[in-house]
Amino acid sequence: MLRELLPEECVSKDIILRVLPHQLTKLPTIKGYLLYSTALRTLQLGLTSFYLNPHARFHITNIKVDEPTSSMSSDELVNLSLDDNIIENSTPLAASEMTGQAISNYTTKVTVKWRTCLGGCPHLKNSGSTTSAKMGSFSFENFDISKMLPGDGTQPSALIHEAQSRLSSSFLRKDHEQQKMKMASSSPAKHLERVITGIFIFELNAENDHIVVLTIDNCDVLESRETDLEGFGFAPQA
Repeated sequence: MLRELLPEECVSKDIILRVLPHQLTKLPTIKGYLLYSTALRTLQLGLTSFYLNPHARFHITNIKVDEPTSSMSSDELVNLSLDDNIIENSTPLAASEMTGQAISNYTTKVTVKWRTCLGGCPHLKNSGSTTSAKMGSFSFENFDISKMLPGDGTQPSALIHEAQSRLSSSFLRKDHEQQKMKMASSSPAKHLERVITGIFIFELNAENDHIVVLTIDNCDVLESRETDLEGFGFAPQA
């Protein structure tokens, strides 16, 4: 999904896309195949142009399937529950109070935990490090989002403040990672390697033949000058 979209025949024409609903609560929910495909293509282009090696792929580390929690399931019930949840959670306050990551009791949920390629992965085809993006590597460090949005140049809005704080907590490298990099800087220079982790939650219709909701959540960015699993804090099987 870093390079291609899911087959259109597997996706509902009314698919709902939720991006980081628990990390960036004010991002709108997207509905409909056209908006869904446009949003994902934009994410793909941004990641491979400025942030990741364009040959990077997703590596699946865990898959979990949960059956509908309601005893009866039909496409009508699925659609009604999805519409009700979108209306109920349309305000930032309601969205921030959501406890579960799925939005319908009538859907089968397939939760896929993933990470992107590590340095030296065969997918990269000897084309450089994981940060060798098409247009040069970009870092969120010292990034001021207020300069990217229109305004009068005075105090940024509450929305901008929240976006900055969320990005700082979810997408900037952790303090211990910064210390690792400082220690590494005293040794011979190595390429900066970057790995993104997260989950996809696919919610299926009653017949389990179409995806009606795709949620992208729990995303984090890890940066290190070590290419092995331990350098990123992963277990050997990750």
